[in-house]
Amino acid sequence: MRPADNPNPELPPLTEKQAAVEIGKIIARRLAAQHHAEEQRKREAAS
Repeated sequence: MRPADNPNPELPPLTEKQAAVEIGKIIARRLAAQHHAEEQRKREAAS
């Protein structure tokens, strides 16, 4: 691996599995935020 491929050389590069877990966390947070925003809009529309 060339140094340019790993912007933080102190940390070992993520394995595919670790990368997938990190991506999953990001997607889950986005979906939760989107869901929360939709719920809030529903509450505001109902009031």
